[in-house]
This record gives sequence, structure tokens and C-alpha cells, in this order.
Amino acid sequence: MIPAGASLDGRVAEMRREFDASFARPPAPEPPPSEPLLRFTAGGTRFFARLRDLSGVLPCAVVVPVPGARRGLLGLTVVRGQILPLYALATLLELPGSAPAPRWILVPAGGAGAGLGVDFVEGASRILESAVLEVSSAARRDGGKRGLLQEAAGSRALLDVASVVASLRNSKQPSQQEG
Repeated sequence: MIPAGASLDGRVAEMRREFDASFARPPAPEPPPSEPLLRFTAGGTRFFARLRDLSGVLPCAVVVPVPGARRGLLGLTVVRGQILPLYALATLLELPGSAPAPRWILVPAGGAGAGLGVDFVEGASRILESAVLEVSSAARRDGGKRGLLQEAAGSRALLDVASVVASLRNSKQPSQQEG
């Protein structure tokens, strides 16, 4: 630190020493790998999803019901000028209880062609990759949960957005009217 009453030569010499010393210090350690995650709830269950798996998180506005819709399909909505089917994530994951009308739409990355309705978006945060306990595909009870994150408020399931969208494409669910 340069004293307030130091001469110009003294100040320059002190600045030179500080500059040279900065090269002698070891570099700061690399931060541990982390990734941004979205925290949300669906059907009263706490989830998180990797932000890289989503192309958008939008408030749910108008949903137009579709007659004879398949299970979980709430109706059609418009996202960025494109008409998308909107599914209740809680219903797709067969969570207990009735799912309230979604307040938010998760838009999967990669042009999935569907939106996933969720109850509440808590926010985004960066989580250390080591904090996520991955669940093997053999141990999964459903196609949507891929890992667990232990937080102070309890555990939270990692939603595998791609597998939920894939199950929509591959499922042959009957409509609600059929059964």
C-alpha cells in the first residue's frame, strides 16, 4: 500500500514491486466444475433440470383444450409464435394427487415440439457437478428422474428432460375418453 504522503518516485517503486509480486504468486486454483440448474416443482414434488436441456422457461398464458386428448395433454398453447402441445409434467410422471393448472412452461431444447407444464419455478443456481448423485438407468423407477441433489431443505430429483420428451414421442397412450 502506498502511503498518502509518499513522493512520486516512492509511489512508482511501490507500484513496480506490487506488479512484480503479482507474477510470483501462484495462480488461483480452478473452481470445481459446476453447471446451471433450474429449480421447480411439479405436482408438489421438487425437481431440478439442467438449463442446457431447456430452450426456454415461460409463464403459462392461454391453453386451449383439445377434445379427446391423450393423458397428460392439457391442450395447445403458443410459444414464440409456434403452436405447441402442453403436457402436465406431474401427470406424465404419474405423481400422486391432482396437478394444479401449470403456471410455467418448460420448453425442451432441440425443437422437441412440446411444452411441459409445471407448478412453480423457484429459480436458477449453479450446483457443483459432484453434488448430483446420478441414478443408473436400471435403478430408475420412471423415465424422467435421472439423479438426486441433496439440499438443506431435502432432496430434489434431477429431471431428464430428453427422456420425458422421448417417452411422449414413443408412447401409445389412449386418449382420456377411451380409457
